[in-house]
Amino acid sequence: MSQHSQPQLLMRLSSLENLNPPVLPEGYKLRLFEESDRATLTHTLKAAFPELLWSEESIGKWLLDDPTVKKVFVIDYEGQVVATASVRYVEHRYPGAGYLHWVGTNPKHQGKKLGMIVSYAVLQAFREDGYPQAVLQTDDFRKSAIAIYLRMGFVPEHSHESHPERWQAVLTALGR
Repeated sequence: MSQHSQPQLLMRLSSLENLNPPVLPEGYKLRLFEESDRATLTHTLKAAFPELLWSEESIGKWLLDDPTVKKVFVIDYEGQVVATASVRYVEHRYPGAGYLHWVGTNPKHQGKKLGMIVSYAVLQAFREDGYPQAVLQTDDFRKSAIAIYLRMGFVPEHSHESHPERWQAVLTALGR
């Protein structure tokens, strides 16, 4: 869902061995999405991606009813979804790799590594499902998310002619 005419940036994690997720903070619970979470998942995705028009209908279209999405992990705080990431498989485009999809954290809960924790849950699911690698797509302006993905071991991959220049700009902005 890039807001630009250019394709999103691509990142790849070439090995799912030795995953080392941070500890979940006290009071938070990592679990799979339940239908009763739909409203608070919508709220969190609206907060995490304010440039997109999230609604309970679009969550169905872009996430819950997408046949390539196999699991949606959430982090629950006091009965509210405050972070999410999804297990997606797009074999025809990324053979042998799981696709880390719709990673988002409610801004009120940022700084607790929740996005990283829920992403590691997805990576573990890929490994359990027999996928040795992971990919994700992101936008150039999501620099804080890209910094987290880099810390997790994801590396930029050039899948479009615009990527080398765009990645150079992002990495320079991140001081790398």
